[in-house]
Amino acid sequence: MQKGAYTGAQHSRPGRFERANGGTLFLDEVGDLSPAAQVKLLRVLQTGEIERLGDDQTRKVNVRLVAATNVNLQQAIAERRFRADLYYRLATYPVTIPPLRERRRTSRCWPRPWSKNTRRPTTRRSKASPTAPCRCSRNRANWLT
Repeated sequence: MQKGAYTGAQHSRPGRFERANGGTLFLDEVGDLSPAAQVKLLRVLQTGEIERLGDDQTRKVNVRLVAATNVNLQQAIAERRFRADLYYRLATYPVTIPPLRERRRTSRCWPRPWSKNTRRPTTRRSKASPTAPCRCSRNRANWLT
């Protein structure tokens, strides 16, 4: 943003891409980007250049981008809510992490470590060790649903 770009802009400051130059930028919920924002992001990814708000000078940036979303982007492309060309720029190394409800086996004991942080302090010592295997009952109420 450049000084004077809009009312109240008192000084120039670098944007997120400039601050991440030479490093990594994490973009959360890219599936919810507006069509205008998708075009701007695609332009940065294609050219490697940004232009500050209110400036006419372009600046080169070298940024590794990590993007996340809970939206099914393939479906969003089919419904024309997400640009296919932006998807193919972002999906270079896709990592799909299934939701907890699909990982019951690995997540059934997660509440135990969290619950110890929310309990009131007591003088009793816990018999459970952090390295002990979890012995959760599969018959207990399902905490994930």
